[in-house]
Amino acid sequence: MAFYGINQAETNWGSFASGAAFTWQRPPSTSLINEAVHGRDKDKEVIIEMLLKDEAGESNFGVIPIVGIGGIGKTTLAQLIYRDEEIVKHFEPRVWVCVSDESDVEKLTKIIFNAVSSNEVHDGDNFNQVQLKLSNNLAGKRFLLVLNDVWNINNYKRWNHLQTPFKSGTRGSKIVVTTHHGNVASLMRADNFHHLLKPLSNDDCWNVFVKHAFEKKNANEHPNLELIQ
Repeated sequence: MAFYGINQAETNWGSFASGAAFTWQRPPSTSLINEAVHGRDKDKEVIIEMLLKDEAGESNFGVIPIVGIGGIGKTTLAQLIYRDEEIVKHFEPRVWVCVSDESDVEKLTKIIFNAVSSNEVHDGDNFNQVQLKLSNNLAGKRFLLVLNDVWNINNYKRWNHLQTPFKSGTRGSKIVVTTHHGNVASLMRADNFHHLLKPLSNDDCWNVFVKHAFEKKNANEHPNLELIQ
């Protein structure tokens, strides 16, 4: 198991402290879950069932996009799936990459290779050499790759170059993609299937609110609160 992130920008705290302009950037994600999750059991079940299917096709790997608006829980759902016991046993290697707004296919290929292999890419390696190394490392393996928070792999040429080494994996390998954009999902999945993540139910939303709003996780311990209809 490995996970790698691509920082959108490095924050210069010295400049920030001295009054320089500061722009907030989304932090990179990892595969770790740091809290209980509500309301995603059914979504998890559906996607795991698809991941475990050993479907034959033009490629040895399948792509499962998870699509939804920002903050709806795409990353959390991907984390649940990535760390599920069945998934851990079924796939080797498993790799998590936080893509964010990165669109440099060569850079992404290097990051994926470094996650798959203990032999790091050398500074002098060109794109062809890196793709060959990644292809050789995936050969005959049933891998799971999570590409989290994909924004800018939005044309066929970029995706075609990025996915070429994945074809050396054994049949049944899978790629999970989380994205805001349905066009990204359609580009990566030829049959245009994607798992559209819906908002949580009112009860699940309330459970999440209580968890974050009350230190002891129990709203009934605050009798002064009033219900607003």
